[in-house]
Amino acid sequence: MDREGKAVAAVNKMLMSGLVPALVGAMLAIGSAQAQPSSFETFTVPTGSVPHDVAPAPDGTVWYTAQAKGAVGRLDPRGGKTNWVPLGEGSAPHGVIIGPDRAAWVTDGGQNALVRFDPRTERFEVLTLSRPHANVRQMMGRPGEVWLSESGTDHLLRYRPRTADARSN
Repeated sequence: MDREGKAVAAVNKMLMSGLVPALVGAMLAIGSAQAQPSSFETFTVPTGSVPHDVAPAPDGTVWYTAQAKGAVGRLDPRGGKTNWVPLGEGSAPHGVIIGPDRAAWVTDGGQNALVRFDPRTERFEVLTLSRPHANVRQMMGRPGEVWLSESGTDHLLRYRPRTADARSN
C-alpha cells in the first residue's frame, strides 16, 4: 500500500471508530453552549409602575423611574424588595442616575424639573427648569456636576450642586 492509501485507511479507521463523530459532537456542543444567551434574573416591581431607566447604586440597590406612578423606585436585589417614593403631583419621571453625592437624580418632564432624592434623609430637592416644556430625559453625572439634556428646547445643561449653578450651553 502506498503512502496515499495508508492515509485513506487511517482516516477510514478513525471514522469507523467513532472518534471523529465524538469530536464533531463535542465541538458542536461547545459552540452551542457559547452561543446561548446569558440568563436573566427577573425582579418584579409594583404593578403599573412602568419602569423606564435604571441606575445601580454603590450599596447594591437599584433605582428606577416608575413612570406611571410618578415616582422613583428602589429595588434591593438581595431580597427582591421594592419600594417607591412619589415625586409630586404631575410627575412624569424619565431618567435616573446615582450622582456623585450618591443621591438619586431624576429627570421629570411632568414637573419640568431635575429632582434630587437623598436616600439618607429621604428628602427631595426639586430644581425647576427655567424654560417651559424642556422635556428633560437624559443625564449623566461626574464628580461635582450633573449633565442633562432638554430635548424640547435644544439645550444641554450642567448643574453643579456645590455652587447651585445651572448653565445652558
